[in-house]
Amino acid sequence: MHHPDLGPLHVNCDVLTLPEDDQQMVFITADPGTSTELALRRLSRPR
Repeated sequence: MHHPDLGPLHVNCDVLTLPEDDQQMVFITADPGTSTELALRRLSRPR
């Protein structure tokens, strides 16, 4: 994925199906120790 300020981010996408609710939960994560993980951590901090 491409972030307008951070540039390209390499992420993992996992989907968990919740059959009882007919819904899906999507997890977007980065591999530990990568530049993408550090960039996502920076984004999560309050400004």
